[in-house]
Amino acid sequence: MIDAENICLSRNGSRILDDIKISVPYAKVIAVVGPNGAGKSSLLSILSGAISPDLGTIRLDGIEIQNWTPANLSTRRAVLSQNIQLDFSFNCLEVVLLGRSAQNINASSNAEVKIAEMALEKTDAVHLINRNYSSLSGGESQRVQLARVLAQINCFGNETNHLNKFLLLDEPISSLDLKHQQKLLSTVRSAAKRGVGVFVILHDLNLACMFADEIYFLKKGAVIEKGTPAQVVCPALVKDVFEVDVCVKPHPIRDCPHITLL
Repeated sequence: MIDAENICLSRNGSRILDDIKISVPYAKVIAVVGPNGAGKSSLLSILSGAISPDLGTIRLDGIEIQNWTPANLSTRRAVLSQNIQLDFSFNCLEVVLLGRSAQNINASSNAEVKIAEMALEKTDAVHLINRNYSSLSGGESQRVQLARVLAQINCFGNETNHLNKFLLLDEPISSLDLKHQQKLLSTVRSAAKRGVGVFVILHDLNLACMFADEIYFLKKGAVIEKGTPAQVVCPALVKDVFEVDVCVKPHPIRDCPHITLL
């Protein structure tokens, strides 16, 4: 489990995160939602170990995150950030294999290529395998980058230690069409069923309700509410956090709330 307690972060005199407490257990999808500037991406960076908070502690399986070596951390969690830039002329297979090379594995071996191909298949991108990455559309490149992080921790391989790994995803569906939004989140849900703990930042509240086990609502760097979608999602909360009026009713098919803008 990833546990964060009393997380505070300031930049240029402004408080970005204010006394955040959050847990990401294995085999669960934890979604974080909130308006622009709420501190969501900063929180992900702290949970991943990329940046340190001003105050507070982050533990992975009881060990503080700063005590993990980068090599060991790369075998336990994979991070999908926003706006990834790649200046090398790699094809898509080579980009996905970068995830495997983070663990100092011989990324050119047949076994590693099979892991990369499986990850590309899971993100509906296997047909792009020999395409130059720089020629891809925004949605295509996002699917390849998701395949990279899936391959990094081998979410869908035959490894027996996949139950103690994490995916940290920052707006992974922002450039995707409806079909691939659903496929990507279904893939993430499947990874959780295999024991992977998932922390995902989403802007679509309905998709968060459909795919997340718990939702954290952030506003101005603070957790306003958290719980299962059925427990916490209501018009008053959405109005407080997003400043819009909505109607919340049971989803016509799924066992979750459905939100309609008024």
